[in-house]
Amino acid sequence: MPEGFEPTKNAFSTHIKALWGLVYQDSIPVVPDYSLLKEFNTRFSFPDEITETMQNPNTTPLVPENEILTLKGVKPGKKKIARGIINLNSFFIKYVLALLAKIGIRRWAPDLNDADDSLYNEACRISAIQTFRQLAAGGAYEYMNVNLKFLNNLQLLEATYNHIVYFTLAKRYKQELKETVRNLLYTFGVAQKFPRRYLEILKNVDAHSNDERIPGSQKYYIKTLPCRSHNANLVMQRVDEEIIKSVQDSGKTSSQRERIIPHEPLKSVGTQIPKGLPIDFYNPSWFNSCSAGQKTITADAFNVAFLPNASQSLRGAQHPDERLGDRKFTNKYWDQLIEPYDISHEIPNEEELDETDEETYDNFEVGSSEDESDEEEEVQEVEESNQLCDEDTPMAEAPEADYFNTGSSHLAFENKWSGW
Repeated sequence: MPEGFEPTKNAFSTHIKALWGLVYQDSIPVVPDYSLLKEFNTRFSFPDEITETMQNPNTTPLVPENEILTLKGVKPGKKKIARGIINLNSFFIKYVLALLAKIGIRRWAPDLNDADDSLYNEACRISAIQTFRQLAAGGAYEYMNVNLKFLNNLQLLEATYNHIVYFTLAKRYKQELKETVRNLLYTFGVAQKFPRRYLEILKNVDAHSNDERIPGSQKYYIKTLPCRSHNANLVMQRVDEEIIKSVQDSGKTSSQRERIIPHEPLKSVGTQIPKGLPIDFYNPSWFNSCSAGQKTITADAFNVAFLPNASQSLRGAQHPDERLGDRKFTNKYWDQLIEPYDISHEIPNEEELDETDEETYDNFEVGSSEDESDEEEEVQEVEESNQLCDEDTPMAEAPEADYFNTGSSHLAFENKWSGW
């Protein structure tokens, strides 16, 4: 970033948010309605046509100004937009509305589900840069210390626009979208009484992939996380299939976007890796390529969640093992499902075991005063017990179970590890 450009960048960010209607710092970007996109795409074929239309003073507006939704109802004066301040006068508002009417954009909102160089997104980029230059030069951002020399650096402004829209704000939009999908799937899972281990996965927002809109359609492809195992993908697909089926069976129209499972998996990129899920959620090849530290913080190596053949999951005739509790399920399938995973990072080496033994020995003093006092208390208890018995009266035999108490701790230890 050039020296001294930071205030101008912040002002440009405020301008973009003002056009988009993102008044608050945590406002979520919206994408254009499909019908508006379709209307726009019938009018232009090349980006140059958009620029020429904007710059030609004799161009007839493609839509009436009173149908422009951007800045609708905004009155002149100082406005706080997120962390910035914009000073709008009636001329600035009129200028923005007139320019958008020329190119037929009723509501300024980049399409974050499409390529950043699509015709519509080019129109949003060009109009944002042009209106920012005009308003900044006229003093709309004087409170933000805009350096006017940067207004002629179109390449810098374009790069700044791309970063703000397609990185910062797109990231916020996609996170919100994933949370919406997460809520849909998790709520459905709770209603259908899915096993708890499935619900814990559905509840983790990072376990869900992004969707990708099918070109020329209002439908979306369900994408796939690279870190997700084949079995995890199968279960996620089964949940999607069940939701789609339930909507179709109900005969109702859903307010949710229509999501379709593609024939060939589409990888989701730039996503956060979910943490703490059962190890069979993760792709073995992906997991084994991680460092020991990454493996430790990523996966729960001591629990599994899916049937060995996950295509049998969530069927009408429920697989009997899906009814097992998490612990019993792990005890039954851990040995089988852990096979392709390298979990050597969880196994202590001989040196670590030796150090542990030495620490245990060092902390134990033979014949310590504490041990002696314990022994004295035991002897005293026995003597007091014997005094209660008459010499001619035989002592009552202890119950049979008491003879086995000495081995109870060993048996408990064996039971603890029986699942391994």
